[in-house]
Amino acid sequence: MAGALVQGVVDSGAIERADIVVTDCHASSAEVLAAAAGVRALSSNDAVVEAAEVIVLCVKPADALAALGALQLQGKLVISIVAGLSLATLESAASNTTRVVRVMPNTPALIRKGATGYSLGCNATAQDAAVTERIFGAVGNAFRVNEELLDVVTGLSGSGPAFIYLIIEAMADAGVLLGLPRELSLKL
Repeated sequence: MAGALVQGVVDSGAIERADIVVTDCHASSAEVLAAAAGVRALSSNDAVVEAAEVIVLCVKPADALAALGALQLQGKLVISIVAGLSLATLESAASNTTRVVRVMPNTPALIRKGATGYSLGCNATAQDAAVTERIFGAVGNAFRVNEELLDVVTGLSGSGPAFIYLIIEAMADAGVLLGLPRELSLKL
């Protein structure tokens, strides 16, 4: 998802390449993403926090709290795409004064057709909502919802498109089995 977001904001012009920095626990992954999108890779999370005003947290849920707790995030906006962690949990790990937005994007963001639900933390501002919408609007649509509805968003649009794509693929396979060329079967 990080790659889709970076490429989406760059391709749409929502954020200038020069303003984007990335890192990864695997330096080679950050270098590949940076090269593909024409942005800068930095060597650590601390370096990213120092260089950026907005931090998009794209890590596995098991790694999120430790990552947040290790950083000096005062004055920063943290946008988390980490599934299953409440705003209260994220805010507590980041420091209770950090501005946090909890976001649930989906895989169609890879083709700029994403649907994202987001909720603002207690310190987040209307400006933070606008930044969130600019980032996630670059890869589809972004909708503000109450946090208690983010689990519904997760079930509906976070996972739902994968199931629909699986059904479409199965139907196309059936078309091929019955004699249609694959490309035509997929289009139909």
